Amino acid sequence: MKKQMFFVLIFFILSFTSIVFSWQSSSNNFEDIKNENQSTNTNTIKLENITKEKISENNITKNSQASEIEDKSFQIKTRREKRKAEKELQIEIYVDKLVKIGNIFWGLKKSETLFLLKIAIEGQNQPVVIKVPEDYTSIQTAIENAKKGDIIEVAPGEYHENIIMKEGVSLRGTGKVDLIPLSSLIPSCSKDRPESVEITEKDIIDSSSESLELEDCAEEIKQSKESLLTEKESFDVILNGNEIGNVVTFKKGISNKTSLSGFIIKNSGKNLSGILIEDSSPQIHDNIMTDNDFNIYIKGDSAPVIQKNAIRFSSKGIQVYNFQKEEIEDNKPEEKNPNISEPEKIASPIFLAKPNILDNLITDNKIGIDLYNSSALINHNTISYNNHYKTYLGATYGIYTINSSADINNNIISDNGICELCAGINVDSKSKDIQISYNNIWNNRNNFVCYGQCAMQDNNLSEDPQFANSIEGNYFLKKDSGLIGKAEAELDIGVRW
Repeated sequence: MKKQMFFVLIFFILSFTSIVFSWQSSSNNFEDIKNENQSTNTNTIKLENITKEKISENNITKNSQASEIEDKSFQIKTRREKRKAEKELQIEIYVDKLVKIGNIFWGLKKSETLFLLKIAIEGQNQPVVIKVPEDYTSIQTAIENAKKGDIIEVAPGEYHENIIMKEGVSLRGTGKVDLIPLSSLIPSCSKDRPESVEITEKDIIDSSSESLELEDCAEEIKQSKESLLTEKESFDVILNGNEIGNVVTFKKGISNKTSLSGFIIKNSGKNLSGILIEDSSPQIHDNIMTDNDFNIYIKGDSAPVIQKNAIRFSSKGIQVYNFQKEEIEDNKPEEKNPNISEPEKIASPIFLAKPNILDNLITDNKIGIDLYNSSALINHNTISYNNHYKTYLGATYGIYTINSSADINNNIISDNGICELCAGINVDSKSKDIQISYNNIWNNRNNFVCYGQCAMQDNNLSEDPQFANSIEGNYFLKKDSGLIGKAEAELDIGVRW
């Protein structure tokens, strides 16, 4: 009987929580509220007094000469205190009614009901929205003052910062993110995509660039410049690293409750990254990474979700790198060497980093995805035209693996590699467990080169994907493309935007 009462009590607590949080939308359904206006008004005054008291206490301790940052932090703290007071008041408004039900069915006292409700409600932390530049002029300052679960919203503009993310904080750009590449602004008079020259934003803006061999397109380039600048001033939220350091860093311990979305991330330092993910697993989605030495660099024990980003104009679009960690085990008894007194040891690699790389457009890099001593799930990406980076040096690939494993499924891997040994997918001799299925691998210098352990399934295709207009940066499939409905679960191969 005691167990039954215990479960009934738990049901009672959950019921109370549901009633309190649905109060605002369902208050009209409580007929007795109309008869208790005087009590409600009293409680409303009580709420105002509670809020004023809390604000007053903080005003007393707040230095009259506090900086702008301290002032904004105080305002955000006041929001949290007000929300907490509102929760406590909601409990008191309804506890008189609920305690009657509790007394009838469970024999609970009013104090017991109040205590249980406070525990249930205070366990649900609602986030505070912090705005940049309204609350803080600096994104990093906003991050430092945010608490776990808070959301930071960044208004359109260009922010020259190198930021370090914080666990449990969501950082969102509120502008318009157009994931179609800058190559869409190449004038229509350019018939062919240059193979050894990178078309960058700078080339488009500065029509005098010697590296841009489009002499007959000067007027269209000028118009593109004007259009580009207008759009960027209006919509983009840009994180500019000023060619110093990593632009965004996720340090050890960051979980998937931390996210980054809605930004153009550009201009990392030399041999550094637009986004560095080290021993952490954030969510990175709906961003543009461009003109960084490494657009995304993942290392160590990391399992981030990299989804729906445009990743272009870099040495490596996504680099997954891990120092090889070895698990040492004793040999089986029958494998021991009888000539030594101690058993031999077997070393086998452990792939710590295993990111999920999903629905990204990875184009115009030197190497699209580079795995080194790592593992990855590579699913529903379009990995095309990875043939150059700045002055173009060395081999180019769509996907390149060294001593790694990977599940490569449902991707378009096309038009990568221009050197004799370059390939759409290149697997070195130490890589193993490379699973390849439902991909379209087409028109690469070499479509597939495998020196390791690869499982190429019969369901892979090799045909023209029929992009709507790849020269103008439109990688959506035409209606008559043979890739429509040919991925797993009858989905389309490539990105699913």
